[in-house]
Amino acid sequence: MSRRLYYQISNADAVNRQNYLLLTEGYIDLCQGVYTTKYQTQIDHILLENIDEFKYKFENVKVNYDVKISDHYPVYCDVLFEDVEIL
Repeated sequence: MSRRLYYQISNADAVNRQNYLLLTEGYIDLCQGVYTTKYQTQIDHILLENIDEFKYKFENVKVNYDVKISDHYPVYCDVLFEDVEIL
């Protein structure tokens, strides 16, 4: 790989990372960097708004690597509703 081509790929990766950071500002990514494609890339996310009071609890965030229908693996989690007083 030539140095010039390497620079172009690295620059594209840097732009992609910056776009991801802008998109997810104010959110928590429940996938926490786990790869979600057969290419071992972290493309799919479960974003939760970062607020002071959570009304939901998320557990068992998983990627099912056994499902090979697409180049993306299914990502899922359990969403539990907290008891919340409604004013």
